[in-house]
Amino acid sequence: MKRCIAVSLVLIVLLCAQATTYAQDEEPTPVGTTWQWVGYQSMDDSTIAPENPAMYLLTLNEDGTLNVTADCNVGGGVYALEGSGVTIEVQTLTRALCLPESLSEDYLRLLGDVVSYVIEDGDLYLALMMDAGIMQFTPLAFPTDVTWQWESYESEAISLTVKTPENLLLTLDSTDGTAYMTLDCNRGNAEYVLDGDSLTFGEMEVTEVGCPSDAGYDFQLYLGRVRAFAVVDDRLELYTRGGTMTFSRADE
Repeated sequence: MKRCIAVSLVLIVLLCAQATTYAQDEEPTPVGTTWQWVGYQSMDDSTIAPENPAMYLLTLNEDGTLNVTADCNVGGGVYALEGSGVTIEVQTLTRALCLPESLSEDYLRLLGDVVSYVIEDGDLYLALMMDAGIMQFTPLAFPTDVTWQWESYESEAISLTVKTPENLLLTLDSTDGTAYMTLDCNRGNAEYVLDGDSLTFGEMEVTEVGCPSDAGYDFQLYLGRVRAFAVVDDRLELYTRGGTMTFSRADE
């Protein structure tokens, strides 16, 4: 990653020196994509890299607002985009106490110093004022074509630990846009839609075998309520409007 950032650093410095302004419809922009922070390199070659990039997210919305995830906190704000210039202002943020090794303060401080951007080979590079350094981001992508087993569900009202995770499986097939599910003694499928960090499932087609437990029913119920996702410490988290479904890789 360090070599990649260094190469792009040279590229961005050259672009800034040219002072070229692009029309928004001619060049790719960072708007509408959920980006995960993978690292920072300063001009003195010092680096910062989060252990879990999916905990440090940035989404620039079409209406000029932004969403940000900074480790254990989430927030919002505004941004201004003009040509290759961009400024970012985080205005609201939750106040949870993150672990001591968190990079949330560094992340937010760096975002506040951003002055320009470039998108190269699908990655986003944000340059800081005074040529201080470069933040590198990659698009947040759902890990499709992986079989996940359901481990638990947590909400304010419910704390559920799955007794037989191997019987409750989920795979999102990237080739046909279909989610395939094992629901205890039944099988199911549904179309899915991924957009940034949002994830929704369409109407599910499920067999109707009578199973000895209600686990498959619960699995189907909560999947139907999913609205977003994140990958945290190699665990998949699916967020409903009121809780979190947690999955592990079935091949672990």
